[in-house]
Amino acid sequence: MSSASRTAAEEIHDGGTAAPDPLIARTYERARSHLSDLTPREHTVLCLLAEGWTNGAITRILHVSDRTVESHVRSIYAKLGLDNRLVDRRVMAARAAFERGGHHADRVV
Repeated sequence: MSSASRTAAEEIHDGGTAAPDPLIARTYERARSHLSDLTPREHTVLCLLAEGWTNGAITRILHVSDRTVESHVRSIYAKLGLDNRLVDRRVMAARAAFERGGHHADRVV
């Protein structure tokens, strides 16, 4: 099967990404390369985001204020280079966390 006729699902199944746009692919790779820049608490917040928790739920899980979670999320996006409004930052951050194997928040909470 030629690469042009492969579906996004087939590409992901074979270990690739489904990012058809070079901007999205570059943004995603940059985010993955900066995961180690996160503080332990930011990593915890990112893992919870990757698991699908809302900011409000994260405040309750971590027993912190809304402003604290918002601050961590802003910092995560900035450190991962997800300031671009052309991509869904929350999805990109979650994908980066999952593919690096860091999506289990209970390991660090």
